[in-house]
Amino acid sequence: MVTTLLKSCARQIGLTVLGATMVSCSLVVDTDECVTRADCEFDDGAGLECVDGECVATSQLRQALVPTVVDEDLSLSARQVWIVDGAVLIKSDVTLTIEAGARIERRRQAHLLVERGARLVLTEPRPDLTRHVIYEHPPEAQ
Repeated sequence: MVTTLLKSCARQIGLTVLGATMVSCSLVVDTDECVTRADCEFDDGAGLECVDGECVATSQLRQALVPTVVDEDLSLSARQVWIVDGAVLIKSDVTLTIEAGARIERRRQAHLLVERGARLVLTEPRPDLTRHVIYEHPPEAQ
């Protein structure tokens, strides 16, 4: 997008307007807009994440602990840093949704245990997470 704007600006240079030659133009770019994290890598991009189309400092994201037992539908949004500390059990008939761009921090051998009938929904491919998911059938009642 910025490249296109720069080319448009460059084409304007040299135009004659009322007998005067234009030798420069101004360009205002909103650097906070993004589609992916890569769009936030200006000024070395340290500590920036793309959240809902806007570059946001990681320090501004709230932190939330994912409960060890997910017994009601839960959606992990990109507006928070989600901490998975140890095992997280997703109960039967419950959906855990991990939205695109959601930042997950794993601690202490963190992994997700998905009971039979539970659903884990990833709205974007997350190989960093899927290798830590265990689909488990609960033991039969004795």
